[in-house]
Amino acid sequence: MEKLTLVHDYIFPTFVLPNALNPQFGIINYVLSQYNDKFQYSTFLENDISGFQKLFNNSFGHNQNTISGLILEADVYRDKIKYQYRDLYTATAEGIKFIYPIKPNPALLNFIGVNNPSNNGNKVAGDFFWKFISQKALTEIENKRGIILIDYSMEPFISRKYHTLLHECLENSGIDSEFIYIMVNSFNAKQLYETWFPIGQRRYKIINTPFCLEHSSYYYFQSMDRNENKVVTFDKFLSTRDQLRDNHFLMKIKAPKEHRLKTLIWLIDEGLINLGDWSFGGQQNFSQTYQYEVTTENLNLTNKIGVEEVLDKGPHNLKSENNLPLSVINAWTDEDCIPHLTSYFDICFESFFYNESEAISLTEKVFKPIINFQPFIYVATRGSLQVLRDLGFKTFEPFIDESYDQELDNDKRLRMCYEQIKRLCLMTKQEIHEWYWKMQDILTHNHQHLLSIHKNKMITETAIEELYEKLR
Repeated sequence: MEKLTLVHDYIFPTFVLPNALNPQFGIINYVLSQYNDKFQYSTFLENDISGFQKLFNNSFGHNQNTISGLILEADVYRDKIKYQYRDLYTATAEGIKFIYPIKPNPALLNFIGVNNPSNNGNKVAGDFFWKFISQKALTEIENKRGIILIDYSMEPFISRKYHTLLHECLENSGIDSEFIYIMVNSFNAKQLYETWFPIGQRRYKIINTPFCLEHSSYYYFQSMDRNENKVVTFDKFLSTRDQLRDNHFLMKIKAPKEHRLKTLIWLIDEGLINLGDWSFGGQQNFSQTYQYEVTTENLNLTNKIGVEEVLDKGPHNLKSENNLPLSVINAWTDEDCIPHLTSYFDICFESFFYNESEAISLTEKVFKPIINFQPFIYVATRGSLQVLRDLGFKTFEPFIDESYDQELDNDKRLRMCYEQIKRLCLMTKQEIHEWYWKMQDILTHNHQHLLSIHKNKMITETAIEELYEKLR
């Protein structure tokens, strides 16, 4: 397959200036590049923007771009998706059709051009990202010689409201909807967008790019190959067959979102929290926060004082990470695999639960128990377990009642998840040990299947083929 050509308006000696960034601020980057031979993917302004924000307040460039690289640069796609970087003027002079990549900041409102949203009701105010695309690039795209590719693959969800704002942002851009694509780390973002907006209202195309699934497969394979002791191997898994584990459950909570916080509070309130190895990223005296007040308003706790005593001691680390600050704990794996070897099941909290869209994105959170031979209660958007099954993974019926996965009512679904957690916590150590080992074949299959994902043709590869065809 031929290479995709990715073009940039401004290429400096040691880095490229991100597309759709206000070029006035490129002057500082250009000067820096003359006196610094360190190669870097991000610009000086992206690395240290704080000083300029003090000078210009929040109007400074609206922080439109992120410091991370394009998804196609990820190691998992290195031998799968071929591309080359060129400057816009040279590529177009040679008649090469191109992709114009843009990597927005995860705070999408800045990218769209929404200023001070709390004061103006989320109205688009004028600093649209496309205003900082060169006229040359816009003309070439208008003449169907290029495609804008917005890489939003670091996030799993674009709400209907944000899509509407993006539509408004693009209204007077002159960019044909057939020549602008947005990549989202989701399995159904494309389907949701097309459901919400009929053909005549669509301003771009959505590409489902489940980066977390594909990267996890590659990352864990490489980690095991390097013997880093961050992943449970098959031999380690089998070696624990005759050992009762210390903990019934493993539960990791970094950001105390509502579905996570309620589950934690229920476990404390019912005296079950000490049966697990758990973390909680909440601040000290958390019970005095507005978030706690709102979350517990209708919970009818029987031991509220006890709940608050535990929460107020936060943040709380896993037992194996007691000497580590939460900020250094890796997103993809833990410091080592011990927490998975010393617990029987994972309480797996996905990023989204209370979600108006039912957007489904499987993040690294669910692939941790899968790679480490653990069953899990998946506290996630409705239908997430079904997506796992569709991908070839096995789930845990009848060992876990997974009817919660199809429950429409969010509050009821959360309670159904908790009831399964509680049922398992009330087992004796011997009972849960026997329960766990009855799933050996399922756990082994899931572990091996995840490691195989990156070796075969991936979903993102198939999605990118549409761009190849568009540029022919």
